[in-house]
Amino acid sequence: MSFTCPLSFTKIDTNVARLNTLLASSLVTMYLFYDFVMILFFLVYDFGVKLFAHKKYSPLYISARGLKKLLRLKPALADAGAKRLANYFALFFMILLASAHYLQNAPLVVTLASIYLACAFLDIVFNYCIGCKVYYVIKKIYPPFMEKDKA
Repeated sequence: MSFTCPLSFTKIDTNVARLNTLLASSLVTMYLFYDFVMILFFLVYDFGVKLFAHKKYSPLYISARGLKKLLRLKPALADAGAKRLANYFALFFMILLASAHYLQNAPLVVTLASIYLACAFLDIVFNYCIGCKVYYVIKKIYPPFMEKDKA
């Protein structure tokens, strides 16, 4: 059984998505070093724009496209639904991180950031998207999942 995700039939460039993940994870790492909560608010804003407005207005998406062009990477298409679900997870993690920051719960902040960074590392380095795997399982159990939510 293949675990690829040709389930939403909408494709995105996975190189741009991975560069976007690299930028977001770099910002989370900066937050951990400098404890500047505005970084998390920026990430909440960025993921919110991608998910609820249009990705072309997202600062990180624009930067990732520019990096892709600068690095002269060829397009590599992947299922958009899985990456969209991963963005929902990332938005959720950023909201949880900001909440943990305001609760002054350093162990929770480090735990949440570590989980996010581990998932990001798998996607960036090995092109292994946890969101894709979760999406695949959910679509097998409940095929109409995220059909109204176009990427």
